[in-house]
Amino acid sequence: MLVTRTCKLAIYPRAGKLEGARYTYERHLKYVQHFVTQLYFNRSVNHFSTAGMGLLANDAQRSAQSIIKAEAATAKATGNKSNVPNIKKAGCPIKIEKSDSKSFDYWLLIQDTFKKKDRIKIPIKGHNGFLPKMPP
Repeated sequence: MLVTRTCKLAIYPRAGKLEGARYTYERHLKYVQHFVTQLYFNRSVNHFSTAGMGLLANDAQRSAQSIIKAEAATAKATGNKSNVPNIKKAGCPIKIEKSDSKSFDYWLLIQDTFKKKDRIKIPIKGHNGFLPKMPP
């Protein structure tokens, strides 16, 4: 069972970090659309090699596999013909780390597309209703 927790966060990126995060999101979206198209037309292939493309492409391919599997199940259940899914939004893989600093509650870690094995760290603050209560 997959549990997802949502909460309201205030994000405070610098201009360079914001551009890096936007570029990573757009690159991930393009990778997902590429792999969805390839997997849709090559149903006999389960996955393609992402050697040299980085972790972002690997995560995008896993997302594309899930999309294709859901699309095939829907087409089978409804009996309707399907077409290649057009991906307009896709979640980009991120991590949230607890911050040791008193000025920010968490760090949002996004994979940096330009530097291998490096992440963009964006400071974020949690909503007061979601933060743990500290004893007086």
